[in-house]
Parts: sequence; structure tokens; C-alpha cells
Amino acid sequence: MTALRPRAAAGVLALAIIILICGCTDDKSTVPSRDRTPPTVVASYPQDGAPGVTRSGPFWIAFSEPMDRSSVENAISVAPAFGLDMHFSADRDTVFITPRNLLAAGAGYTITAAASCADLAGNEMGIDHEIAFTTTAADDSEPPRVLSTTPADGAEGVNCGAPLRITFSEPVVYPGDWNTQTAVVIDPWPDTGFFERQGNDLVVWHTPFPMDSLIDVTLTTALTDLAGNPLAETFQFSFRTEFDDTPPYLASASPANGETGVSSNTQSITLRFSEPIFPDFDMPPQNVDARVISAATAQPEWNEDYTTITIPCANGLLPGCTYWLYLEDVTDMAGNAIDPNPTHYSFTTAGTRNYYPVVQGYEWYYLESGGPGAGRLGGMPASDYRAIENYNPSAGTFEEVWYEQEGGHWLIREKAFLCLSGNILQHLGRAEYRDGVLQAIMTWDEPISYLRLPPQNHPGTDWPLEATATVGPYRIELSGSIGIEALTENVLVEQIGGIFHNCIRWRIDVEMTRYDNGTAVENVIFRQIFFLAEGVGPVMVINEQTLPPSPPDTLTLIGWNFNP
Repeated sequence: MTALRPRAAAGVLALAIIILICGCTDDKSTVPSRDRTPPTVVASYPQDGAPGVTRSGPFWIAFSEPMDRSSVENAISVAPAFGLDMHFSADRDTVFITPRNLLAAGAGYTITAAASCADLAGNEMGIDHEIAFTTTAADDSEPPRVLSTTPADGAEGVNCGAPLRITFSEPVVYPGDWNTQTAVVIDPWPDTGFFERQGNDLVVWHTPFPMDSLIDVTLTTALTDLAGNPLAETFQFSFRTEFDDTPPYLASASPANGETGVSSNTQSITLRFSEPIFPDFDMPPQNVDARVISAATAQPEWNEDYTTITIPCANGLLPGCTYWLYLEDVTDMAGNAIDPNPTHYSFTTAGTRNYYPVVQGYEWYYLESGGPGAGRLGGMPASDYRAIENYNPSAGTFEEVWYEQEGGHWLIREKAFLCLSGNILQHLGRAEYRDGVLQAIMTWDEPISYLRLPPQNHPGTDWPLEATATVGPYRIELSGSIGIEALTENVLVEQIGGIFHNCIRWRIDVEMTRYDNGTAVENVIFRQIFFLAEGVGPVMVINEQTLPPSPPDTLTLIGWNFNP
């Protein structure tokens, strides 16, 4: 991948000193087949043009496939505007919209799902979908009724951390702050928790109750529907929690633990436990394969009873890689630690491991350490990305293009011209842009022998670097060495919460001199170290300039896309 621009270099010398890195393979057989089909709206309540619609909802929109939650939440709008809560069906293909206040009687409203609604692969709908309707003119004087509770009244052996779900005849008003509201009374009161309205359901999320204890729940008449009608009378139910001293374990997984030959087209990673797991457990970054996070196309989600967690990977997985997680100090709702602790989960994808994938349309998204988007899980933050373009497998030539976002638009920043010749990756030259406009092109008089492939076959190998180029009136001479170090290192990427194990170190030592009419006018000594991860390629770059000194820069991989 493209190295960072050294801060102390400028002008023509900066153009020369930024050497671009990439790698390649001609084998497309293991490239994941990316979902390119945009989602559509297949049904809704109400239908467009419906009269006499309930003033309290809930309303819903069903899509043709599972959706990215944040894209849908950001794309839903209502006119005239009203406060609302949204939740999704378990399979993410339906969004439910519940007003926070009673809508006006006999009034017209429009719900719009904007074109930016995207599926898990990032495909957007491309067109707005509007639902216009008119509310009923009837008044609402009917008090809400409790239809059911989970757990049911009198239930025994209830999991200590299971959320409470109360289903009403209609949506109710949000009860309020956990520690000050009077609508829901629980004895004994959990340490912390919160309420969530899901259509006609009120869900109570809480820290675990004590084991083998009677839990009393009271819904008071402070609880009202959207029209202000209170419960007709206090409602009570009770249940007893289970006694649990049995540690949980990883019961099954998809892909299976230890499985090999897993398809690169796998769309998700699913872990199923023997019992409900306390969801707020800590996963330190050293326990998480960063490739798992890079592959994620949305936040992981638990099922309703907290026995199963799913990580969507709609863009597929990299070939020939071992993905892994260390599940350490994960507990059930009673605090029992997983057995064994830690539990090591891993699987290996089919195909050939490649430290430098080059595929037409292959995109790498980066962020600077601590920069915009730090801490983001998967996805594509509005920062820089690099793409492989104009790839000609027969000639071995391709361009690596570095884009940056300016004013809401993606603009070309740099290009590298590269070629695979046998097992040598050659660097032919580069181009620099400003505000998306080409400023200069530099080509070496002879190709630079840039990288020996595959690098894992060349540890401890060094080779000389000699190159010259003419840029306008200036002559650039470059000398030094390139080497693949025998040392491998782990790259901990706290910004994304993961680690790349056993990265190959690739070092470039360069001395560059600029001549003006035969006179040396500038000299720079420069070192770059690339950390190359299995199946991924460069995941971190460190620039070390020794004359004059400058602070190191790092880049960390945050996501990737195949677009074959």
C-alpha cells in the first residue's frame, strides 16, 4: 500500500520519496463474490395512501433483505416531524417506528425511507420510498392493557439476566430515568438498567438478579399510553430465578471451531453458547483477530435470550486465513466463567494465503492512529482509502490509487504505477494530485525491484535499490536497500480493538538526492517499515526520517472490500 507522505519532505523530492507498496495474485478463484444487489421495500404499514391510520402506531417497513441498522436509522424521516423510536426484527429486514407522542387527529403524515438505506454489504436502495397516510379522527380514551409478560407470572428457574418483556395492547409512554421513574417497580431493584419501547412491548434491560430469588414486578398507574390514559389498575407479576453454578461453554459455531476450508463467501460468524451470556463482557484487543473486525459489515448482535452472537461479514472473508478469537473471562448471567477460560475459537478459510492481494476494485480503508473514525468497528469512515484500478493480469500492470475525502467528495491524491514480473513486484513511477487535479508524473528510468514474492519465502533477504528519474529541470537519484526481515511482530490496533499476529516486517532504506543542473541541492535519508499481515497486506506503515528528524506516522487498516 501507499506509504505516508514524510512531513519534512516537500516539492519534487516529496514526489520522489513516497514509494508505493502493493502486492498481487492472478488467482481470482478464491475472491469472495460480493453482494451487489440493492435492497428494496417489499411491504409496509400503513400502505401508501392509507386513511384512518392509528395515531399511536407502531408503523413498519419491510425490506427485501437484512439491512444495516445505522444506515436505515439515519435515512428514516417523517413529515410533519414527530419524535419516534425505532427497532428492528431479529433478522434485520424490518424496521418498526413508534411515535413518542400521539399523532394529530385526521392529519396527513409521510414516512420516508431515503435512498441511502443500505443492506449489510453496503448496497444502497438508490431511490426514496415514501409512505403517505392520514390518521384517524377518533379520540383515544381506552386505557392500555397488559396482554402478556416474559417471564410469565409464577415462572420458576428464570435466568438471572433475562430481560423483562411486557406486551401491551398499544404503545406506552417511556417510563423515564431508571432510578427516578415510578411506573415500573422491581423488588429487588437491579443495580443498573434501562427501558426500551419496541412497538407495543416495553423491554426492561437490567443487570442480573440474585440467584434462586423471588422477583416481584409492579406496573403502576403512572404508566400511560400516548394519549395519556393510565393503566386501569396496578398490574403485578412474580417469578423465581434459577440457581446456577454451572459454567457456560461454546456449544457450537458457524463456521465450526477448528473448521478448515471455509468458504470465502461466508456471510457471518455465529457463536452459540450453552446458556445466556452476560453481554457486557470485555474483549481486550489482544484477544481479537483484527481481521474479524475488518471483515465486520455491521455491529455484532445478540439474539433475544443472549445465547447467540452473530458478526455480519456480508463482503466475505479473505482466502487462506485463520480467523480467531480468545473468549476470556466471558461469564453467564450468574457470573460463572466460560469453560475452558479462555476458550479459543478459530477457523481457516479455503484458498491460497496471500500477503499482497491485488484484485481489480480491491479497496483498503484506513485511518490515522487516533484520527477520524478511531474506534469504529468495520465500515468505511470518511477518511482515506486506496483502490487497485486498471489491473491487466496478462501484462501484470496495475495502478494503486489513493483517495481522500474533501468537502464530501472523494478526490484522487496519489497514484502508483506497478507491475508484477515473475516473482518480482516492480515500481514504475507515481503521480501526484492536488484537489483531484494532476500536478506531476514521475517515472523511473528503469523499474525498481520493489518486492520479492511471496515475502514469507524471503526472510532475512536484502537487495540493493538504485533508481534515477527526471522531473522537469531536476534529476533525482535514489540509492539504498530493501529487505524482508526475518523478525515478525504482532501489530496491536487499539483504534479498532484487534491485533494482527505474526506480521512480516518489510524495510526500505533510501537516500535521495535532487540535482539542479548537475549540482546537488537537497539530500534526504529515509526509512520506511511496513508490517504485512497474513491474507491482508500492509496494516501499518512507519516512516522514519533521520535527516532532518521527524515524528513517525502510522496507518492502521480498518476495512476492505472486494469488487471483482
